[in-house]
Amino acid sequence: MASSYNARFLSPINDDGDTHISACLDLNAGTSIDFLPVEILLKILQIVRDMSYDSHNHTTAQGLALYREQFDSPRGCASLSNGARWCEDEDLASPFLFPYAQAAVCSYWQEAMSQVPNFWTRIVVIMDDTRSSLSDISEQLTWSRDLLFEINVISPHDSCGSDEAGRVSAIIALLRPHTARCLALRFDVTHSSSLPSISADLDVRFDNLVALNLKARSPGNPRDYPLSVEHRIFTLPTVLQSLHLDGKNFVDLCISDPAWAVKFGESGRRVSLAISDLLSEDWLGKFSGIDFLRVIANIKWMTALKLTRVHFIMNQTWLETNRHAMALDVIQISALDLEDVSADVIFGLLMGCDFDWLRVANSELSYPPEADNLILDGVSASLDTYLQNWGGTFLFLKNCSGFEDNFLSRLQRINPFDFAQSSIYLPGLAEMHIVDCGDFSSTAVEEMMEGRRRQGVNGPAVYIDGCKQE
Repeated sequence: MASSYNARFLSPINDDGDTHISACLDLNAGTSIDFLPVEILLKILQIVRDMSYDSHNHTTAQGLALYREQFDSPRGCASLSNGARWCEDEDLASPFLFPYAQAAVCSYWQEAMSQVPNFWTRIVVIMDDTRSSLSDISEQLTWSRDLLFEINVISPHDSCGSDEAGRVSAIIALLRPHTARCLALRFDVTHSSSLPSISADLDVRFDNLVALNLKARSPGNPRDYPLSVEHRIFTLPTVLQSLHLDGKNFVDLCISDPAWAVKFGESGRRVSLAISDLLSEDWLGKFSGIDFLRVIANIKWMTALKLTRVHFIMNQTWLETNRHAMALDVIQISALDLEDVSADVIFGLLMGCDFDWLRVANSELSYPPEADNLILDGVSASLDTYLQNWGGTFLFLKNCSGFEDNFLSRLQRINPFDFAQSSIYLPGLAEMHIVDCGDFSSTAVEEMMEGRRRQGVNGPAVYIDGCKQE
């Protein structure tokens, strides 16, 4: 597919990566896109690249936009040298992802694009794709020159087999000379055993690292990959903004350097922390639920905390007795996200705490939470447990089987003195989103809204699967 051409780039790309270049081309006659003059080609590609930058122009309801700012930043907030930011909601495994789809058109396009460093500030490695060879990664790191870059290592399919860990190790080795320029390092692989060890593999300096994500879809068994024997202290970069650790790396960090959380807090940075796949049976005698809550309580630098598949069994009487020692620093934490988290961990985290944002997914609560903005996802229990006398303003319900016409009927009756609990008293509710919920009718929604209006209660604004109800 390559064209016959002779391109001579007479002046280099300037330091900020702009395409101020000159070219002398000896092109075959023809009108194919292969024969576009290089300056025109690169101007077009710049426009395509800009479409992959985050414009921050999210057209959505106000409350939902605020929710996404708190919880929907899966890859961390990494701004490039020019202040731009790659879109966070792009499918990194897409065959149309910039710049890979464009560089694959022909060798002419690839050579032209290799001269523009800011085209290569987002490096994506797909583990089971032959286009993500080590030589390809090395070239892309070279093409980014001295610019800051982010690297994303993903396994979109469960087909990497036993080679996944070896490939990750090779990528880390390849990355080592460039860590000073690394803005974001993100792994989203199949097996936890494939992830780099925060104590043994990431002991080099990441002076500009703002996002570190170590995630795996299959947690595996920690006994298959024991804690690091040689504990080389990993120093969290002072510019870090987003940290996601799998359970093994979190425990490894806590055991190898028990004071890591306190020491990092001395930098004054504010960080969003996520922890996934931490199960009590995996750490018997090494790390308990009480240990976990103590570490979390000592972290004073979190802006948000997200827990996914975290399970511990604890004594709730002991937790109540020691609630002040275990209490989260809610003055600092604006958002708490709990997905598939055991009841004892939730009880320990929520004791006496009032959060701005709280998301509970595939987990159960035993009492109404204290949160101004509440997201319930995959809740199978009665919503009364969560919402009776809840005092918040924003409610997001997704895949909640308890959301039905009877619930809506009781929601419209505003009676704070209804001790029989035939009504659900939510006077402050201003915005409610209903997504993929089951057996309810649009008529019941309309009657709820009208009933509340007749009683002098404004709102809520109701959105069903993203569409506002009038």
